[in-house]
Amino acid sequence: MGVDVPYQLPDGKHEEYFESGERFREFSLKDGLYDGVEREWVKSGELQYERTWSMGLLDGPARRVGDELLGPSEGRWDHGHLVEYTEWNTNGQVIRTVETLPDGSQRNSWYYDNGSLRLQGIMIEGEREGIWKEWTEDGTIESTKTYDHGVRVH
Repeated sequence: MGVDVPYQLPDGKHEEYFESGERFREFSLKDGLYDGVEREWVKSGELQYERTWSMGLLDGPARRVGDELLGPSEGRWDHGHLVEYTEWNTNGQVIRTVETLPDGSQRNSWYYDNGSLRLQGIMIEGEREGIWKEWTEDGTIESTKTYDHGVRVH
């Protein structure tokens, strides 16, 4: 099921603006659903987000440019399903990755600022599943926990 537009607009290209007149967002609708590239800007005029939609589903690349508070991120979607995602801190270091596996589960990995692995495990439908490992910044395993449908069992 696609994402409906929260208010009724005709199909076609649309632009929204901040009260001060700067461009805020542009997007297209088809059959009342997001379709095509959606872009959002901050008041300074810098592009902040870019997402690709197909009939109301994220489908293709999506990215956040990042600023002094949040680093950039990039993801790729296939008909509403996340394929891969990477997030960086403001210094350009990878801090999180998500990879969708062939069975539909997602391997989530978080990293320390020095690039070493901090936490890794599988999520299924938004809940932790199976073995999750956590490491110290020097690479020593700190803990191993097991989850069943989001509930810690060991």
